[in-house]
Formats: sequence, structure tokens, C-alpha cells
Amino acid sequence: MDGQSYMKLPYDLSGSMAKNRFKNELLWGIHRILELYTDEKKFNMVFDYVCDIEVHWEDEKYEFYQIKTSNSGEGYTQSKLTKIGKKEKSVLAKLYILKNDFDGDKDKIKLAIVSNKPFKDSHNTLYNNTEKLEFNALDSKIKNSIEESLKKEMKIDKVDFNNMNFIYTTIDLINPKNTITGELVNFFSDVLKVQIKKPDVLYRVLLDKISQKAEYELKVNTYDELIEKKSLSKENITEIFNKHIDISNNSVEKAKNYIEKEYSDNYGKKLKMMIALSSVVQKINISNILKKMEKEIIEYINNNNKLLEDSLNNIIDKLYKKYKEKFEIEYSDEEIKSFLILILMKREEEMYE
Repeated sequence: MDGQSYMKLPYDLSGSMAKNRFKNELLWGIHRILELYTDEKKFNMVFDYVCDIEVHWEDEKYEFYQIKTSNSGEGYTQSKLTKIGKKEKSVLAKLYILKNDFDGDKDKIKLAIVSNKPFKDSHNTLYNNTEKLEFNALDSKIKNSIEESLKKEMKIDKVDFNNMNFIYTTIDLINPKNTITGELVNFFSDVLKVQIKKPDVLYRVLLDKISQKAEYELKVNTYDELIEKKSLSKENITEIFNKHIDISNNSVEKAKNYIEKEYSDNYGKKLKMMIALSSVVQKINISNILKKMEKEIIEYINNNNKLLEDSLNNIIDKLYKKYKEKFEIEYSDEEIKSFLILILMKREEEMYE
């Protein structure tokens, strides 16, 4: 990503200078990270620069999220969305200008208002039954009303509502800790298939990292500097996650016990296999290739029950011979065998049911 078109957009560091003002709101970014994490493409999440939360994809697509919280009222009203302040633009105009001023492909831009209150239009219709409300799906009169407000305020001829949404989140954006911690626990268990150790500690680490990025107050001069100072990459997130994986869950523990017993008479080999197992446990969480291999191997085992009518050692040897050449050259023999052992132990624990 060269980010040339992005770097021409107007930036806003007022939130950074207010330091902790947006901290809780920005934690919605963790929720978005968990939604995006399994995507094969790389991304950077930028905090509080041209928008509250931004997602920069490796194919130069961008997502901009404006976070709005409220302790009162049943909805986030249309008037709040379009009201022009004495010294600043309306909420919607500040968001839309990012698409309007983008001199690249505007179809690569996604915009969204995120609120802990559902949208309420000027006809008092409350959209509380949908998480993601597309502006293009609004009643024509409401849509035209919003469009006319934007055109008048921004002095433009037309408004493009494509890829523009209002997101109603049920996450507690005022006190998000419990919700986000729960999401992290479920994500590690359901998606990464591992147990998280000390979720409260991980929450605090993520909060600290996000705060550091959001509170960086100085102007950046290049896109690379922006990414360094104001963003967390998918790789950064993976590194943080890996430090909080509890590798003592039953399947991993069984794999370790098997390696301990099988290689008890060869300390050097046992050590290599233990290191390889630890490596595989971490890699499997971020490698779509390994995930596909895991799925393929499990399907093969399930469709070939006779394979299981043998000793564990022989099963591992047969699987190793069958799949060895399908692994990329970067994977050592020890990692491949550890991977196979782990799959068999996970199957014993019924983690594929």
C-alpha cells in the first residue's frame, strides 16, 4: 500500500490532543478486529487520525468509522447526524468529506457511523431491529432529506450513499470492558480453537496499545510514518494474541504428553518436537493455509475409518507420508509431525464436532 491518495485527506488530531476522550469508543475497534482477523488479506487499523477508527487494507481499500455514544434518548436522531455546529461541520459531513475528497477510486471507500443507539429518522422511525443500516435502503423521503442537507452544507451537487452505513452496536461503549473481554474469550475458543489465559490482562494490553496509537499527537509526514505511529497491523495483533494463548488446553497437553513419551530416549529430538509443537500452535491461528490443511486432513480421517484401526504411531506415519509434500518448504519435518499429532489429539477432544 503506497497510501498516496489517503495521505491527501484532511487529518484531525483534536481527538488525540484530548488524550483519553475517545478511549472507550475506540475499543469498538477490538470488536472490528475480531470480525476481520480471519480474512486472508492483511490490514492496518488506524486510530483517531482522519476518523475515529480506520481499516486500511493491503489492496488500498479503506473503511472509516465515526463512533458516537450517548447515555440518553432511545435513538441517535437524524438531526444529530446533520446538525451543523457553530465552529464545525455536521457529524455526517465530517465523515462524508473523506469519500468526497478522496482522489482515488471512491468505490474503495466504506463509511459508517457507529453508535450505541439505533438510528431514528425525522419521521420518528426507530431502526432498532438491524445492526447495519444502509443509507441507500432508507425511505426515499428520508434519504433525500439527508442528501439535501449534505449538499447544502458541503456545497456539492450530488451525494453517493454507496458503501455508507449506520451501525447500531449492542456493545456497551460507555463501559465496554465486560463485553469486549467476553468477545475475546469466545473468539479464542470458537475461532482460534485455543483457550485464552488471563483475558483481563489481554484486555488491558489492547487498551494500552490502542490508547498509545490514538493519543499520538504529532503530525505525520508519510504514510509509512502514519502506519508506524497511529496503527496496529494484523501482525501486531497476532503477536499480542500469541502471548496470551493458553497452550495448556487438553489437546495441546495430550500432544505434549505423547511427544514426551514417544521421544523419551532421544532428548534432542524431543526438544525439537516440543519447539515445533509450540510453533504450530501459534501458526495455526494465523495461517489460512494450515487451517485448510487441517480441514482436509480431518475430512480424510473421517472418511477413512479403517485408518484408525492401527496404532497412533502408524496413523501419524501414514498421514505424514500422504501429506508431507503438500506442506510448504518452510515447515520442518518436526512441525509437520507435531501438526498431525495435534490434529489427532484435537479430534480425541471432539473439537471438530
